[in-house]
Amino acid sequence: MGTGVVPIVTTAFAVAPDGTLSANRIQMNRGVGISSNDYSLVYNGAIGSSSIKRVKSVWIKSNTGADQTLVIYDTHGAIGETITATPSWQRFILGPNIASVSATIVFGTRGGSSYFSGGDQILDILAWGAQIEDGSFATSYIPTTTTAVTRAADNLTVPTTGGWFTTSSGSFSGQFQEASAQNTGGISRVMGSSLLGRFVYRSSGGSTYNIYDGTNIVLTASMPINSNVKISSSYGSNGLAISANGAAPVTGSFDGTWGDQGFIWVGSGVYYTGYISKYNFYPSQLSNTQLQLLTQ
Repeated sequence: MGTGVVPIVTTAFAVAPDGTLSANRIQMNRGVGISSNDYSLVYNGAIGSSSIKRVKSVWIKSNTGADQTLVIYDTHGAIGETITATPSWQRFILGPNIASVSATIVFGTRGGSSYFSGGDQILDILAWGAQIEDGSFATSYIPTTTTAVTRAADNLTVPTTGGWFTTSSGSFSGQFQEASAQNTGGISRVMGSSLLGRFVYRSSGGSTYNIYDGTNIVLTASMPINSNVKISSSYGSNGLAISANGAAPVTGSFDGTWGDQGFIWVGSGVYYTGYISKYNFYPSQLSNTQLQLLTQ
């Protein structure tokens, strides 16, 4: 570490982004040296069972009340950047980079002029939630100790109270990529307001996405699994309609009763795995032309 000193870590020093007293204070000093051998760094690494791409992330905040500059990098893939720790919590993300069995997240202060150099000579910061995970983007923090942990299913719900949601007519549009196997063993529920009011879902083994009012089902044409899909659907006096990836909507009858369990679920159920980049609900039935335009 040259002229640098070993970082001083004070555990459970401050309130973390999740509201718990679990953020660590880290004090670092590179010393007067300016070469890459002069550093004071915190290191976190992981070794996987296969060579794949991984993404690294950590929450950081200045502990002095003023902005501080530090470097954050991963030696596996040679990626790094200089970042600014402010008096507010920020999440910093590295990668994904090249496929590798190992992955690291390193941050602090280091002399030199390469991708892993930079930062103020003296740092006093707070850090929380450092993690390395398989995949192409960072997800919510999962506490771990010495072994990997499997992510629990995320469930997003939106209350239908307040007058914005109607059971007589409505329209949905969304963009997502399902990463499930085609045979999931159950229904991949993308979005709906009840089991008797599903804006879009896919049955196990099926290749179509469907709308369901509890009585009637209307299906899209066959859609690729593990590919980006744009879907729009509607219910109301003009019946049921659903459009996918710019195709003309397929239409059918509406039984007049759209299910409402008190909230809309997004990506719900153990059988849906994938990414949902956007979704919209309109409290009226859009025309078939509008539905088609939403999926182009």
